[in-house]
Amino acid sequence: MEKKIYITVRNDASESYIRRESVAVNWHWAETLSKIEGMRIEIETEFLFVNQFNTVPIKGVSDEGLRLMAMDCSKIEFEGGADYEWYLEKCSEFYAKGWNTKVKDLPAIKSLMK
Repeated sequence: MEKKIYITVRNDASESYIRRESVAVNWHWAETLSKIEGMRIEIETEFLFVNQFNTVPIKGVSDEGLRLMAMDCSKIEFEGGADYEWYLEKCSEFYAKGWNTKVKDLPAIKSLMK
């Protein structure tokens, strides 16, 4: 079975983004976030990050997928044998190759596990 990860976008992701950025809001991005609020979206697992996710394409929203910050998500779900340890291992390998950095923990990811 293929390992998959899904995130659920916060119901107030757009509002939260606007508050964070206050002065330099990208209104197109705020509108995009509002379209996916509350949605459960599959994550592209080729490259896993410590605090953000690349999604698969989202029909009617993005043909190429989006990059979402963990703070704009409310939940993460693992399927097909994927789990936190697998995510940590894969993320650590990516950071080691790209930035020569060891990832030992993923607090932003843990906060979404419910």
